[in-house]
Amino acid sequence: MGTRGYRVYRHRGHYFVHEHGWDSYPCEYGLEVLSDIPEGSEFPNWLVRMRSMLDAQLKQWEEEGRPGPEPDQEDWISAKRPPHEPDWVYEIDLDWLVFHIQYRPFFRVDCRPPRESFLEYISYDHYGNMGYASHTPERHRYSWKQAPPPVEDRLIHAYEACMGENSSVSVPIHELLNARETLSNLESVWVRLLETVVGCIMFDRHAMQLKELEKRRRRDELTRADLAMGLTMVSAGLPSVTSFRRRPSFFEESVDKTGTWWAQENVYVFVTTHLDDKRNLQAAIADVHAAVMEATNSPDVVYGVVMSILRLAIIRVDKSVAGGAVQHTAALQFLPSFYATTPSTPGITALVRLGISTQTVPRPHFPPPHPLSGCPLLNLPTDILGEIAKYLTDFRDLRKFCALSDTAFSAAEPLLKYPLLENIILYSVSDTALPDSVDVSKKGLEEDEEDSTWHTISAEFDKHVSVPHLHLAAANFNTVVGDEPTVVTLRYFYSSSWGGDPRPQMVLGPRVFCDWPIDCRFSAYM
Repeated sequence: MGTRGYRVYRHRGHYFVHEHGWDSYPCEYGLEVLSDIPEGSEFPNWLVRMRSMLDAQLKQWEEEGRPGPEPDQEDWISAKRPPHEPDWVYEIDLDWLVFHIQYRPFFRVDCRPPRESFLEYISYDHYGNMGYASHTPERHRYSWKQAPPPVEDRLIHAYEACMGENSSVSVPIHELLNARETLSNLESVWVRLLETVVGCIMFDRHAMQLKELEKRRRRDELTRADLAMGLTMVSAGLPSVTSFRRRPSFFEESVDKTGTWWAQENVYVFVTTHLDDKRNLQAAIADVHAAVMEATNSPDVVYGVVMSILRLAIIRVDKSVAGGAVQHTAALQFLPSFYATTPSTPGITALVRLGISTQTVPRPHFPPPHPLSGCPLLNLPTDILGEIAKYLTDFRDLRKFCALSDTAFSAAEPLLKYPLLENIILYSVSDTALPDSVDVSKKGLEEDEEDSTWHTISAEFDKHVSVPHLHLAAANFNTVVGDEPTVVTLRYFYSSSWGGDPRPQMVLGPRVFCDWPIDCRFSAYM
């Protein structure tokens, strides 16, 4: 049979499948499928004819009782996207006018690339996901971003009322939090960690979900998976509510399935869409303000996190002022571009700064083995106790030290705020170099020894190729293990099915949101 492939037309949410039995590589069948789409002035008439033809086929299929495919049947219709069984799948989506390869969006159907450039533009993004090459002209790139939904004037009036004289004026995150402009060491560690977590989520496993966020027309179109993704990313940036464990339970208590969450008593999270639109941003701020003002058990100052995953805004509501005075940041980019060269975004930094400023550390309590009254250790000044605490590099010992007295806890509390991987404390970001790349086995790729970037799909399979942008989902941190300074590396976990990393993996395991677990697997090794 050779290399099998599918040509799939998507129309009215249904899939019209034709199976091709041989030479289905992009350089053969892929070019044939592409070439059947006319260019220029011929396209509109072709689109009308195709939709009319598919409407007739759909009507007949429904009249026949919506039958499934028979064995060896080459053409059939399905209400669900067919499984990725053949080697190559080319989908022409007439609903969104997007040309897919391997169910990944690539090009515009109404402005497809020419035949001579087609293979050149099939590549990978910087997170290793199949996609158009970074040099693909903008006019050929797929686009399914939806226009912002209309906003009721009452929400704009509510926003203007709570902003008062500061209406439409955003402030930098450090002014909002009354913090210094530059990051502290603690903030730098948590920022780099969140960048790594976000990068790991963008590598392969959740890439399509993130890319499809732009298809949502309004907030009520967000799926449970979308809401869970937004809440999970926020939780990873709030040190008081996140944790890193080897084998977390994903069956903990779920929270509100509406995409809202009281993450802390003074932090309220609201997941929505279109924060790049001024009126939609203002409407979201008004909704957060209303929810905060209705809460009866919250403190005078409450922060809101308005999250679209693509963007984020931080809000400060002062309930002690009549009506609840509001300040807020601009809508900051949160998710990096899939073609980013740096993992840093202003939204990631802002979220971490909020998390650090509101972080609380409960004092550990252990029953002492014998009365400690009169112990000279308890009478030492706080600064000396703090120096002693720095030598307790095992988190379990540090917790026991904190339980000795209020003074000991106050001295050691700053150390308890650093990220913890099991019992290893991440003290600072290491300046040691990450490897330039790692080799990963992926079907359908070919490595060119003369270039370290991703290359055009070839007819060869099971090649080991280089991921040149590993730093987008990897980081080095300084720690101490057994009194020895050590560098711990966190990086995206390549599963064993790809000939992946045999070293022990850590798993980011926050609570489950909307009954939809979002896990982020990464290797942690020294």
